[in-house]
Order: sequence, then structure tokens, then C-alpha cells
Amino acid sequence: MLCLHRALAASTLLLALLPFAARAAADPAFTQFIASLSPEAQAGGVSRATFDKETRGLEPDYKLPDLILPGRPATGAPSQAEFVQVPADYLKEAGIISLADEGKRLLAKYRVALSGIEARFGVPATIVLAIWGRETDYGRSAEAYDGLRVLATQAYVGRRKDKYRDEFILARPGPAPPA
Repeated sequence: MLCLHRALAASTLLLALLPFAARAAADPAFTQFIASLSPEAQAGGVSRATFDKETRGLEPDYKLPDLILPGRPATGAPSQAEFVQVPADYLKEAGIISLADEGKRLLAKYRVALSGIEARFGVPATIVLAIWGRETDYGRSAEAYDGLRVLATQAYVGRRKDKYRDEFILARPGPAPPA
């Protein structure tokens, strides 16, 4: 009976310590890298409070493609359709027509928002829709990636660190995209 009580006590203690173990397992170099970006983010108009809130607990995702990890072979993107399909399959006419039809419907539905994007960023609404359609099938095949985590990881150990560093600095929290 004493062994059962000790095992139960040990299990309870282990469960209580798990949150601390997870924090201790955090990548301190990544955390320091993210903290070093705070002044740039503030200079770009992101308040310190917002930066801290959005980056608190942020961890790198070392399973992403196109990373340079010391001691590991370079990662690639072998599962992306444009890299593994022949052009004839990737650009099937029926698929393109379907995306175009849905894009026309969404252009009408989100005209005001898309016009705002076009005015603010200079990217034509049709281009935004084309990218949204091709990359996510208009949100129907969304990946389970956190955008800020992806940008932070790529800025930290990606092949194009400078590009992703700028994108991370420019990232702003906001409402979820339309479905």
C-alpha cells in the first residue's frame, strides 16, 4: 500500500512539474533572438505590450521546410504540389476553372475588403484571390500552421532569414481572414 501511495505522489508531482519542464525545454537562443527584434517592431509601430503578448511562449517549428539547422541536413519542401507534380497535373484545366469560378464569387462577396487591401498595399484584388485560391483552396485546405510561428522560425533558421525577419517585424495581429 505504501508503494501505491508513493507512486501516486510521484505521479502528482510529475504532473505538477510538467508546465515548468516545458518552459525549461524552450530554446533560449530562439527566445533571445525574438526578444532582440522588439526594438525593430516598436520602430515599425508595434507596441511593446503587443509584441510581448504575441511572442510570449513562441517556440520555433523545426519541422518546417527550407530551414538550415546546424548538424542536420537541409530541409526541403518535397510535399508541396508544385515540387512533386508534373506541370500538366499541377495546372489541370478543370482545377483552374474551379478556382477561377470560386474567385469570381468571392470577389463579389468581399469586394469592399479586397478594395481596401488593394488601396492599402497596392496588390490587385484578383492577385490576392489567385494566391488565396492556389495556396489554400480559399481556406478549405488550411494547414495547421501558426503564421507568426512560421515567420519567426524562418527568420531564425530559414534560408531567407532577412526576408522573413522583415515579414515577422511587419506582422500585425488582426481578425481572422474571411472563410
